[in-house]
Amino acid sequence: MKDSEFDDLLRSAEDKLPLPATFHTDVWKLIEATDAASKTVSPWPANVISILVRPWPAFSGLAAMVALGLWLGALGISGNPPNEMTYVRSISPFAQSHP
Repeated sequence: MKDSEFDDLLRSAEDKLPLPATFHTDVWKLIEATDAASKTVSPWPANVISILVRPWPAFSGLAAMVALGLWLGALGISGNPPNEMTYVRSISPFAQSHP
């Protein structure tokens, strides 16, 4: 259906239910009250997410996570890496002492 056909259909429709005189005013008051309430009361997760998706906080958070991952990874590395003989001694049944 084209816009002009839809407009004609809307114009040809008859008002079957009379609206109160203050209907339009009440509707706009409700819209304004809802809009004002939505601007003043905002849930904190939405605020945090809206801050984190901005470019600089997102980049800073990513850089901090990478730095934290590298630091935690470096903590797990011992000073002397095990050589082949250490591995062989650990699996050899003859090298282990039994109580």
